[in-house]
Amino acid sequence: MSLTQQLSLRRSVKKMNNQIYLFDFYAVIISDSLNTESHSHLAHQITFSMNDEQFRVEIDGEIIKDIVLFIPSGKSHKFLESNSKYLSILMDNESLFEIGELKRKIEKLDTFPRNLEDVKSLVENLGIDKHKNIDPRIVKIKEMIEQTECLENIRLNEISKEILLSESRTLHLFKEQVGVPFRKYILWKKLKRAITLFANSKDKKVTDIALEAGFSDSAHLSKIIKSSFGISPTEILKNSQFIKDH
Repeated sequence: MSLTQQLSLRRSVKKMNNQIYLFDFYAVIISDSLNTESHSHLAHQITFSMNDEQFRVEIDGEIIKDIVLFIPSGKSHKFLESNSKYLSILMDNESLFEIGELKRKIEKLDTFPRNLEDVKSLVENLGIDKHKNIDPRIVKIKEMIEQTECLENIRLNEISKEILLSESRTLHLFKEQVGVPFRKYILWKKLKRAITLFANSKDKKVTDIALEAGFSDSAHLSKIIKSSFGISPTEILKNSQFIKDH
């Protein structure tokens, strides 16, 4: 699908700072500015400067200045205000086969993406759109999660029975294979579902989106978004244009 054919869902705002592109295995955020509170998320992140201006990120108390940076899953970070225009790729950590190899490939890049088509080529070259080979039992669990309409209804005991393992062994195997604890994985899936609903349902209230995505209420969703992205749902909705791509 060409860019002109993509579904564009615009909010009624005075200023549009972010373009958010949603794909199956990753998301792309193009931003005129990025100034966040300290946060962390289960997605791995690669951020590029689109105008060759260094951006500043605080990680572990150290301020890093660069034009490209890889931030691994779970690493707390804070973007400080700068003149750089950003392009960030957020990738499900389950889509990466070897993080060390990915970092080496990033370090060897001699050109950075300037637009969405560049990103698609980069994703293919880095192998971001490929899944790791994992245990068939974990594949089964992930299929069950994807097929569950309400993620609040996911029960570990039922999943464990389905794959013929104890609950403790299921949790251990899941963390070993996927790289994150089971409950955090479910929470990340809820968050992804909420972001997709934001993109698809421009007239829905945040409360309705929260409940549909599996959160207890809008306050819970707001808290998770703030801790995961460093900005509030209101800021995302007010300053973002969502674009779905298939």
